[in-house]
Amino acid sequence: MKRTRSGAVIAAVLLALALSGSAGAAPAGAQRTLSSPSWSGYVAGACVTCKFRYVAATWRLPAVDCAKSPPVAWAEAWVGLDGETSGSVEQVGTASVCTNGQPSYFAWYQMYPDAPVVAYNAARTSYGVNPGDLITASVYYDAAANRWQLALEDHATGTAIAASQPCPAHIQCDNASAEVIMEAPNAGANLPLADFGTGTFTSIRVTSRNGIRGGMASNRLWTVYPVDLVRGGVTLTAPGPVRAGTAFTDTWHAAQ
Repeated sequence: MKRTRSGAVIAAVLLALALSGSAGAAPAGAQRTLSSPSWSGYVAGACVTCKFRYVAATWRLPAVDCAKSPPVAWAEAWVGLDGETSGSVEQVGTASVCTNGQPSYFAWYQMYPDAPVVAYNAARTSYGVNPGDLITASVYYDAAANRWQLALEDHATGTAIAASQPCPAHIQCDNASAEVIMEAPNAGANLPLADFGTGTFTSIRVTSRNGIRGGMASNRLWTVYPVDLVRGGVTLTAPGPVRAGTAFTDTWHAAQ
């Protein structure tokens, strides 16, 4: 694909993301709202003797208003395992990016701290996703193979991710938390949050390692926390209540 100026900025940020530290939510006590400089959404934390094996959700790829956003600003939607307190995150999702007033959109997966991998359409001529497209994504831990299956489908264009990955070398992947998140990522410093308006996650599903199924609702195996993206006392985005454990809306308030 021909590299544009926007593409060069995206590539540079992706490299920085691979080198930066994990920016997950900081626990603030049971049943309380967590605060993070990068994340907004919901986190399910497994009990001490529990683990997860699956998380999934569906969303519309958020369109970003770059006229109301800083010159470089990001809004990522993703599902994943780990990351709340660990140094690993097994995640897959979409990015809505503003670069000098121009929007761009792509799908990606990452076995953090390894580098993110960007998806393209079948011909590898474009990113193959568009704002408003219906996206379904999931992360599944295959215990028999000791690998993580990261999947994503754009139901409008057919662009898809189907990756089978081991845990990164010298990192422990615990499957100790499951997340459904909107993010303004950290690339050495926290990036501004692009104005995505509202983003709604639906069909949220979470499964324990023993096959117990649920959603973003607390039970005896996991505790669910809402997460607000807060910097310097300013809430950039925050989730609304979870509906029936399977859906919530995240609303943009500020860029930085």
